[in-house]
Amino acid sequence: RLANFEESREFADAVAFFSNYPEKSLITPRSRAVIYLLVRHLRPKAVLEIGTYHAGTAELLARAIQANGHGQLLTTDPFGRERVPPILETWPEALRRHVVFLPVSSMSCFMEANRHNVFFDLAFIDGDHSYEFALYDLQMAARHASPGAVIIMDNVEQAGVYWAVKHFLQRQPRWVELGQSERKSV
Repeated sequence: RLANFEESREFADAVAFFSNYPEKSLITPRSRAVIYLLVRHLRPKAVLEIGTYHAGTAELLARAIQANGHGQLLTTDPFGRERVPPILETWPEALRRHVVFLPVSSMSCFMEANRHNVFFDLAFIDGDHSYEFALYDLQMAARHASPGAVIIMDNVEQAGVYWAVKHFLQRQPRWVELGQSERKSV
């Protein structure tokens, strides 16, 4: 099913729709379309986003969750305490009710998930891009993943994220890479 995904009409329509939306999203329209359609097809109950920044990807995730009719997004950014809540307030209530924002580090977020026994069906990791932090976020997302969960690593072309993914996959053979992580020469 994934093999012909990018050739489908649904994907082309999603790329066109997300070409300029959400405005604050820093990922490409193709990436937005992939993430949106993954959420629509996986129908996750719980989604995690590490690295809210200007909430562009959070809005995309919330829109897909809303279209599914169920689910919750937990998004975290330790530097977003002042920046993120005013952005979320501009969203329609129908989107906001699917989002919980925590202005804490991913470590604190995972501690809360552990305390409340929360498991995620999908995680989007776009936090600190250094090797140690990316590896920690990936390992913890895997630990808090429900069976069949998908973890999306953003900025895999950056050395820290790239090597974190490679080393994680070497140590965790149960996890399979669905895309291709490529590190471009600088």
